[in-house]
Amino acid sequence: MVWSHDAGIVPIMNPLTAVTGAEIGTSIHVIGAIAGVGPLFVQPLLMSYLRKRETASIGGVMVAMLWINRALVTPGLTILLVAGLYLVGNGQGEFSEPWVSFGLAAVIVMLGLVGAVIMPRLRRGAELAESGQITGDEFSRNSQILGFAWWGCVLLAVVAVFLMYIQPS
Repeated sequence: MVWSHDAGIVPIMNPLTAVTGAEIGTSIHVIGAIAGVGPLFVQPLLMSYLRKRETASIGGVMVAMLWINRALVTPGLTILLVAGLYLVGNGQGEFSEPWVSFGLAAVIVMLGLVGAVIMPRLRRGAELAESGQITGDEFSRNSQILGFAWWGCVLLAVVAVFLMYIQPS
């Protein structure tokens, strides 16, 4: 309680005392989703733009994307996964529910795609671009596989968010 000269004693509530573990977990879950999935939405669009208009920049941008995937996407997806598991353990859904099981599987697949496909393909694409081979068949195949992996992650994220929003049982 705080004393006010005008109105007598006025209760002042500390907003943090009303915050639950589930709310903190949900906030961390959403932050992980933004950090982990957001860049995956942008990268294929940026690459498409560069291939059409700024081919000289492709190698450097691929190196930057590699760094973003290492420093932001992978940790973000990991936070998303851990916070999601915390929420399920805290009673916010059950593994038997489709929206929970699909979301869990989607994050694991996205982590796999980022680590096993996207990052190695970005590395190889940057090497090819730096050596002037962006018009070659290998760069095209590499970029095509990279695009499939990126758009696969985007599709998984869109379906997972939709299922989490409607929460079908």
